[in-house]
Amino acid sequence: MEGKDTWRYRQSGAAITALVAPDGMTLFLPQENLTAEEAVERLTRQLPVDLILVEGFKRSSFPKFIVLPPKMSAEDARQMLSQLLPQIGDPSTIVGLIGQPDATLAPSPVSPVQLADLPHFAHDEVERLCEFVERWASSRF
Repeated sequence: MEGKDTWRYRQSGAAITALVAPDGMTLFLPQENLTAEEAVERLTRQLPVDLILVEGFKRSSFPKFIVLPPKMSAEDARQMLSQLLPQIGDPSTIVGLIGQPDATLAPSPVSPVQLADLPHFAHDEVERLCEFVERWASSRF
């Protein structure tokens, strides 16, 4: 956060900065133009991990979920999807949608991915989503 000590340390050129609290710690390892693939490779070199969730990086080769904001009208969701789908590098990397299923079932003129064919999850279906991710990942890795 701009103006805080950690921010000032990073601005002054610190190689690594850390935010430490009684319940954990966060390390900041600065790198310009870090891709999702580079970040995951760097992380897995340091720590044994079972799952990594990456936010953003629409054009990465990683599998992804489209997450629509809760309580969005069907029309707003369709509009958001029409703007979002062209930003995704490879639409075949979309493995599911989280949000109002009725808003995403219409065929998309901007994507070869048929959204209706993908698994849909409501925001409160956390257990079902976790089960899907576990099954999906175990079938591929």
